[in-house]
Amino acid sequence: MAIEDGAIDLDAVGDHFRFRRTDAFGKVQEILLSDNDVLQLAASAVNLQGMVLRRAKKAGPRDLVVMQVAQAGIGIDANKGNVHLKMIDPGGVSVAFAVPLVVAKPFAEGLLRRIPELEEKMAAKLTEG
Repeated sequence: MAIEDGAIDLDAVGDHFRFRRTDAFGKVQEILLSDNDVLQLAASAVNLQGMVLRRAKKAGPRDLVVMQVAQAGIGIDANKGNVHLKMIDPGGVSVAFAVPLVVAKPFAEGLLRRIPELEEKMAAKLTEG
């Protein structure tokens, strides 16, 4: 059964959140969500976005949903052995990751190798056009 487009809202209601969907015909469905429900939904959002876009484009599972980043921050949690990466999109939406040291080290090394490659390709593009 196809679901017609409508509108969705997420509002704070007391200690909970109300997720409400109004379909194209005005029928309203709603569910109350806890703080934990909202955090789980938010954590799944990028994955859900990727599934929808892959379905629409008939893309493969390796295609990525890319979030443009306007700012980034880095910190550490020595107690848990994590590097904290925070990325903020142009609209101010932020995503943070706790990256274990065993993942962070090869990531940093790879990033340092790829930056000169990107700079070279960008410079070549400028001279072409």
